[in-house]
Amino acid sequence: MDERLVDVGGARLHVQAEGDGIPVLVPTGGGTAFYRNTLSRELAARLRLIYVEARGTGASSGTVDGLTFASMADDLDRVRAALGLERVAVLGHSNHGCIALEYALRYPLTAAGVISAGSAPDFRQAFELGQARWGREAMADQKAGLAKLQDAFAAVDPSSVSPDELMYRRYLSLAPLGWRKPDFDQERLWEGAPAGMAAYFSWLFAFGAGWNLVPKLSEIYVPVLAVSGQFDYLCPAELWESAIGALDDGELVVLDESAHNPQYEQPAAFDAAVLRFVERAWG
Repeated sequence: MDERLVDVGGARLHVQAEGDGIPVLVPTGGGTAFYRNTLSRELAARLRLIYVEARGTGASSGTVDGLTFASMADDLDRVRAALGLERVAVLGHSNHGCIALEYALRYPLTAAGVISAGSAPDFRQAFELGQARWGREAMADQKAGLAKLQDAFAAVDPSSVSPDELMYRRYLSLAPLGWRKPDFDQERLWEGAPAGMAAYFSWLFAFGAGWNLVPKLSEIYVPVLAVSGQFDYLCPAELWESAIGALDDGELVVLDESAHNPQYEQPAAFDAAVLRFVERAWG
């Protein structure tokens, strides 16, 4: 694993890289462990995965104050330039998929293609729409699992844990909305609460609630692959189903046994779609 700090103007971003293939930037706002543990070894062997921690998170310096998905795309391109890469693909999961789309919009000459995984082009509607679907579709054991986790989180004394640990536990308490198995234990994937998680997610809840790129999708001319889970109640697939046609070169893959994390729940299908797309986009 290659590791370095990259100066992006006002901050130094922590960057880790593995693999020797086509370079793929993987933006993160909650540490790199989750993505190193959920993206398969097959992808790491076939591509060069370059994890970039956002300002004020993980081992990156700076602050999340004033960030936008567009400014984070700017930081990604500064990393690309610092690493001496002429072209890159970008793979963003969940809210980081928004960064990938902004990169495609802002940097068409250096973006070979971008992947939006378990994400949405319109974050304004994502949680409300997902909750409505959850209410209609979730099984009794899933709803019971969510209630149990929510009760456990409500019993946590905020003064007994750090802000990052509290936000981490809050996220874990939503697990049934993001995983196909209602009792899936995702803690080992995170390797503990990431530094800066509280500040980043607080920023995300405020900024993301108003983010919508659908009106600008027709201005994106680089290839875009959207991979969604059929049972994703955090970023529902239908937000892409209604928008994918606006892209000049867009492809939507909906995996029928996945929720919010298709890269982990259906790795073979996810990897096949991503590798096929990246190789085509790279030309």
